[in-house]
Amino acid sequence: INSKKLALGLSSGAWPLLRRLKNLGYVDHLSLPKFAASEIQERPKELIIDSPFDILCSNWTKEHLIIVIGSVALVTRLVATLIKNKSEDPVLIVIDSEANFVIPLLSTHKGGADSISLHLAESLGAKAVLTGNTQSQGYLALDSFGYAWGWNRSGDDKNWRQLMINQASGKQISVIQSSGSNLWKESKAAIKSLKKHNHCKPTDIEFYIGSKSIYKCSWHTSTLWIGIGCERETSLNLVERALTNVLEKTSLSKESIAGLATIDVKSNENSLLEIAKINNWPIRFYSSNDLSQISVPNPSKSVYEAVGTYSVSEASAILAAGESGSLLEQKNIFHAENTEKGAITIAVSESKKPFAPYRGQIHLIGSGPGELSSLTHEARSTLSKCSIWIGYKLYLDLLEPLRRNDQVRIDSKLTEEKDRCLKALDLACQGIQVALISSGESGIYGMAGLALDLWLKMPEFN
Repeated sequence: INSKKLALGLSSGAWPLLRRLKNLGYVDHLSLPKFAASEIQERPKELIIDSPFDILCSNWTKEHLIIVIGSVALVTRLVATLIKNKSEDPVLIVIDSEANFVIPLLSTHKGGADSISLHLAESLGAKAVLTGNTQSQGYLALDSFGYAWGWNRSGDDKNWRQLMINQASGKQISVIQSSGSNLWKESKAAIKSLKKHNHCKPTDIEFYIGSKSIYKCSWHTSTLWIGIGCERETSLNLVERALTNVLEKTSLSKESIAGLATIDVKSNENSLLEIAKINNWPIRFYSSNDLSQISVPNPSKSVYEAVGTYSVSEASAILAAGESGSLLEQKNIFHAENTEKGAITIAVSESKKPFAPYRGQIHLIGSGPGELSSLTHEARSTLSKCSIWIGYKLYLDLLEPLRRNDQVRIDSKLTEEKDRCLKALDLACQGIQVALISSGESGIYGMAGLALDLWLKMPEFN
């Protein structure tokens, strides 16, 4: 199986729901035990037929999403010997064959089973049965909420587990944030979970949001830009070693890297292209003319003679970070060792806002005639996915009963449609899932046309 999304039915009665899950896009592969498959007429050739235990065994990895249609008790017995720990188990969700209840069993936070179950329940018109402390008490899921805001997580699972235990025991949680959107703090769940404070020592911090790597429990925003200058055919190993060295020296996290930046003559430099591909980082290429306009702390005459600008690594890092960015680390020079080739300079800057458009999305949602009962399952499911709802206040008020404690709304006034769209685009570029809400049908009377027009006018992202 190439895809990691699988649905397993424990009886022939699960077949209609299995097909429905695939049609909705939640899974790519369907499976049944032999006795159940024998009762299905015109079953597809790609249907996986095997014993439920063997199917579960062959798909039991942390990368998998497994949805089982059947009894929770039976599923519990089937997986009992397969369960390892939070870091290795797949996302496991159970649904009854009538699609009345969606129950997340494993990887509820880190794997996202709770979130997926909420979206799935809305799609099916079912009820998500979430029994965790954060859901029952209305707390923010501190160990998983950052994914929805476009952030990366670091820290030992034991430390995160202790943080969640502290939260469950009623202790107030402290946080320090050095970058990224603060809008998450406006959610009801965050207000309940956090202790308000003005100053706090690093030893008192329960968790951290930003680009530093010195804290036990951290969410990292994509705000760091790595400026690179190098000789031709510089070894990939040298690039990796130099980058690791600089990050360790500055106590900055690799998880906060938004992308790389360099001069355009390096657009075919294999080592830079390879490290960007390995880490899924964009690369921004700048002309020597653009780079020469930037004032840098360490201009080099030899660099100018080679490429027509006095700086590559520092100037490209500053350019990539934007007008409000700052140079955190001046250029570091590294030379080849052992079997390595070439030489490299690395500088680090930080942008004011995170850059992760490949994670963010804008969902254009029409609220219909105003009655919640008229809202489609697709609209409900999409609203469930979004961290931020943006719209005219009256429309958001109509949908308010559907908003969870961890979701944030941004109210807007009439005649502010352009500002509303620009705000949604800005947040999506930071990596956030955003719902842009209109009345009626968004494509005819709503925001779809304006949002598309403004998006097309934005600069292309590298």
